[in-house]
Amino acid sequence: MQAPLPPCHVTDFAGTCTIRLRPLDLERDAPVLHDWVTRDYAEFWGMQGCSLDELRASYRSRIAKRPEHKLLIGTLDESSEPLFLLEDYRPSQDPLAQHYKGVQPTDRGFHLLVAPPEQRKGSVRAIGFYILTAATDYLFSDPAVQRVIAEPDLRNERMLILCQQAGYELGPVLHLPYKTAQIEVMTRERFATLSRRPPVRAASPVPASRVRRQVFIGKLLRKLRLVR
Repeated sequence: MQAPLPPCHVTDFAGTCTIRLRPLDLERDAPVLHDWVTRDYAEFWGMQGCSLDELRASYRSRIAKRPEHKLLIGTLDESSEPLFLLEDYRPSQDPLAQHYKGVQPTDRGFHLLVAPPEQRKGSVRAIGFYILTAATDYLFSDPAVQRVIAEPDLRNERMLILCQQAGYELGPVLHLPYKTAQIEVMTRERFATLSRRPPVRAASPVPASRVRRQVFIGKLLRKLRLVR
């Protein structure tokens, strides 16, 4: 049995839970990630049809081509079982910068994939809030980072609500070559003022009518090849 990898960052939520982040171990973690990304709930991750070998090859390629792009596994309390995957990247060095003109050199971006619901049963209430807060805490642990940016698919209502609960503010809607995204923004100053207790679950901050309209526009722009 492999020994647990040492954490690279720990966020303690004052007796509620402790979330640890460690580097992705591709050989050990790939089967778990493959199980996650091929499930229906992970449709916005865009890897539902991939094989285990294809998943490994995809992540090896990302690591080789972009060493600044960090891949991390989050765990809960004393458990070594993966709870979520965090991808940490620099928007100024990402294709996102071609479409989001507000990107700044001190920004940090992330993608977040949490374990399926049945693997979270019995865990902490509002665990999604704690996961996103811990991820944000990690990203701001680099003193150079002044703003954290998320770019969830506009149809991903759960992530939009989670970002709202964690204190993120809505930015512009972007029509990207592969999705219509809602930019979510957290500044260092704002994060320092926020409570680390989950608020009451609220409705999506983006009305359904706006989601439908923007998704339609995005599909049309991609069909006409006006977004590349």
